[in-house]
Amino acid sequence: MSISAVLRELMAAGLQGEALIAAVERIEDVGDQEKRQTRAARNKRYKERLKARKAADAAEAADEPGDKTLKTSKTSYEGSPKTKASPDPSKNPTPLPPGDGAPTSAKKGHRLPDNFRVSPAGRSFARNAGWTDAEIDEAEAEFVDH
Repeated sequence: MSISAVLRELMAAGLQGEALIAAVERIEDVGDQEKRQTRAARNKRYKERLKARKAADAAEAADEPGDKTLKTSKTSYEGSPKTKASPDPSKNPTPLPPGDGAPTSAKKGHRLPDNFRVSPAGRSFARNAGWTDAEIDEAEAEFVDH
């Protein structure tokens, strides 16, 4: 029910001035209390999920005796339909093309130029990995728009 409809009903019932303001304030307090309860329940669920995730990560780390690092999440490329080859070198022994994509120094990052395009060597590398020209163009557009 809208506030104006509530006010009309309260005025029709004979409420005026301070009594009308007090009634509206009580209605607002109930709405605020419901919002606080909803927020508290959502925060509680979030904390429970976070605690369960940390416990699962700790249990997974304990199962791997040689690896003492705590894993926080799965990598985003796992199961991705756009991924043609895993970035893990042990799973994808294909090397990067010379001079393209491989880090050459520890320079600071910078913005892409407005006329950025994937180099011909990069395109041929992607084609050799099984990508079509349309997929290369789509990946390039997504990269530039990132």
